[in-house]
Amino acid sequence: MRKSMPAKRYILIAASLFVVVLSAKVTVWVFGSTYNFRTSASNAMTGFDINKNVYVPLGNTTIELENRFVYTDGKQIERQEQVYDMINLSAYRSWDNAFAKVFLRTELIDKPIVEIYPLGEFFPYYEKQYRQAGASGKIKLGPVDATMNARYRYFAYDPLYTFTDEIKSENVRGDLDIAYEVYKPVSVIVTAYKKAALDKDYEDYDLSTIGTGLRLNMNLSPVEHLTGQTSVEWRKSDYLEVVGSDRLIPIYHNLRYSRMFTPDIVGFLNYENRSYFGREEQQFLFNSHFLRGSVKYTLPYDFTLGSFVELGGKYAPNDELWHQSTGLLAKTEMKVIDRLYLGGGFQLMPERQNRYEALARYFFTPVSEVFVDYIYTDDPEYDDLSKYVAAGVRLMF
Repeated sequence: MRKSMPAKRYILIAASLFVVVLSAKVTVWVFGSTYNFRTSASNAMTGFDINKNVYVPLGNTTIELENRFVYTDGKQIERQEQVYDMINLSAYRSWDNAFAKVFLRTELIDKPIVEIYPLGEFFPYYEKQYRQAGASGKIKLGPVDATMNARYRYFAYDPLYTFTDEIKSENVRGDLDIAYEVYKPVSVIVTAYKKAALDKDYEDYDLSTIGTGLRLNMNLSPVEHLTGQTSVEWRKSDYLEVVGSDRLIPIYHNLRYSRMFTPDIVGFLNYENRSYFGREEQQFLFNSHFLRGSVKYTLPYDFTLGSFVELGGKYAPNDELWHQSTGLLAKTEMKVIDRLYLGGGFQLMPERQNRYEALARYFFTPVSEVFVDYIYTDDPEYDDLSKYVAAGVRLMF
């Protein structure tokens, strides 16, 4: 038996809309609706996806209310439907050298999932409720940049094939990132993360990490930018000790080069490397890396900047650890007549998934549109083919 969302959710919606009515400064109200149909080798689904957003700017403070409702009907595992209902209320404020945000979020999800327990057992569940509240902030004081996040999370699971009662879990988590610019453009960074369960049944999954490294942020020229980071991390968790992963030290490297070739052509090249060093073995046990690049040309005849051609690719020779794959990317959208855009593209990853897309958009106002989107997916890894068609309208006031 599905449990309804708390009554406070609807009070929250009403209160937020009341604020919108009172505020004469409301400038944006976004509403979207999508109808989906999908067929594949394993299932068929139809459904709809409705998004609603309200933004209320109040000087340097902005209040945002978002609601999304998704319903799909198809041949799921032991189920004929999926429901997703989410509401998010957030407020954020900016200053000359700081930024702060608080939010409340609640979700109702009805779909089969699989939970992994310490004993290695697999059980299908319905994830019923998910709530979280949190705050984040960023501040710059001279050579110091600090970013902070804190969250409270609540989960409730409704068992499907077991005789246990509803399973609930609560935890808090927070992270801190501090960068000190020792010599422009190089900064020393220190990071920390803590996750703690509020109930004893899940204390084994508590996690603490601390890391350090160097960060690069420099302008090579007025049209060239280079960023990078190298860092190492140490982790502490009872669960990691049980499975033997506590002996692994994660090491991360990243370097990104971006350039504006002309006012209409921009591109980037990005390299990432993730590896794990074994403390007992005194050698690297896992190593994965990839190189990714892209070039985008914005057609100058379209003053809305909505017409473009983008080409890209990724080279991942041995990235089994993070499920990356070598592939090619191409995408385009072009205004063919006034307010009508046609486009398409592909993403070819022969080892993972090939994806082809065609779309059409018609803007009946400068910011509102009706659209049709067709996606064909060929998944060699799981021997699956799927076709997906979405048609809908996006309105902005």
